[in-house]
Amino acid sequence: MAWSLPNGNLQIDNIPFFANDVALGDIIAATRTEEGMWTLDRVVERSGHSMFRIWLHEQVAVRREQIIADLERLGAKVEVTLTNLLGIDAPAEHENVIWEYIEAGKNRDDWGLQVGYSPD
Repeated sequence: MAWSLPNGNLQIDNIPFFANDVALGDIIAATRTEEGMWTLDRVVERSGHSMFRIWLHEQVAVRREQIIADLERLGAKVEVTLTNLLGIDAPAEHENVIWEYIEAGKNRDDWGLQVGYSPD
């Protein structure tokens, strides 16, 4: 979802689960389709946030709530969809520590990882 801005642009106001190259708080230019959906034209201004997705493997899925709490304690915002898919917002000031946590879990094969957007 996004908020309409007075200049016609949109500001992303939730974690973009299924869009690449955008993050929470980014300001974008978009075009409305005939079906009423928005399609991204370009990013106008970056928020400084990064966006990651992790798919929890079965052996750790039972610890989902603890993993979310760990990420939030590190400064992330987390949303869940499809039961085991976590969308993770990482503000610039917390990105390194959040990334270290995510990468460690990937290396243990606790989850799969996809970078939605990161300036690094």
